[in-house]
Amino acid sequence: MTSSERRKAQRQVLEHTSDAGLLSDVASVLVRYVYHLSPDCYFEPVKSASSEWVLRAKNWIGFYFSTGRSGFDSKIIVSIDAYPDTFRRDTKFEMKPGRKPSWSKFTIKEVGQIKDALHLISETHRLSGS
Repeated sequence: MTSSERRKAQRQVLEHTSDAGLLSDVASVLVRYVYHLSPDCYFEPVKSASSEWVLRAKNWIGFYFSTGRSGFDSKIIVSIDAYPDTFRRDTKFEMKPGRKPSWSKFTIKEVGQIKDALHLISETHRLSGS
């Protein structure tokens, strides 16, 4: 993939952060932060759900954006390449099994949770060796 194609692919997910409704700004910050950590990667939509994205070529994180019912219970589900027990003591998020057996996920429901989410994303990136 050329750098121009990669930049175009990187912008694609940013155009869909509005799928997170009231949390669209949080979604944008999270995507941009992942690009800061993995500048040569891009998010690819999961075919079965247009609001679900997974990082390529290094596959260590995924996002699902939802506006919720009537746009009032927006959420961002973050899937990370770490077993659920890896961060259980380090976070207030409820860690659940993720998109793969060795992955976990957590749900962001309010802006104030961004700091904890950024910490988990940073640590997952560090542990992934990406």
